[in-house]
Amino acid sequence: MSFSQDELQSLIEKVEISQVKARRRTIIAVLVPTVAAILYLGFTVWLIYIKQHELNKIEGDLKNRKYELSQVEQELSQKEELLKKTEGNFKQQNEQIRQAQQKISQGNTVAAQEQIASINTSFEDNEVNGFRAILKGDLENARRLFEAAYNASPTYHNVDEIYHQVLTQGLVRAYSIGSPNEKQSIQLKIMQEIVAKYSWGIPEDLLSEMKSRLAS
Repeated sequence: MSFSQDELQSLIEKVEISQVKARRRTIIAVLVPTVAAILYLGFTVWLIYIKQHELNKIEGDLKNRKYELSQVEQELSQKEELLKKTEGNFKQQNEQIRQAQQKISQGNTVAAQEQIASINTSFEDNEVNGFRAILKGDLENARRLFEAAYNASPTYHNVDEIYHQVLTQGLVRAYSIGSPNEKQSIQLKIMQEIVAKYSWGIPEDLLSEMKSRLAS
């Protein structure tokens, strides 16, 4: 059998087309699973990243909760210690009151009055001396004095608020390491807050001095 030139050319083209189609099928057969595997791997990596992010967030939340719990435990411990101190002070004051009542029943009213006065002297002195220390710029000593007044009688005047909200440990520390201008600013800020909110119980002369300092 013989083929003409055109028939041979047509046959060659058909063979080439068939080969191209075969190569395409081969490429597709290889590429589709490969692309699918790449997509699956990418999706898996994305899921792992999301899960790791969630785990990190949970771990961070757990650390925060643990820290908050330790803070609560520390605060409860401090409150318990304060309660013990307060109970001890109340017992001591009750004993002094009992002794004063006994002296009254014995007709010794002068000694009874002195006994009662001594009950108030401790936290009154600490409070007044605390105000004086603020005016002198001795904030560390002022904080200790208000702490002592608070431990002796937490509800006395504004010793609670001044100790816990005004003369905070952080503010006193900042004052101790501050420059002269910073110290003056902190001292005036404390006096301004006391005059505005917590002036109950301040002797008139000390209150006037604070107001004078603030006005100058």
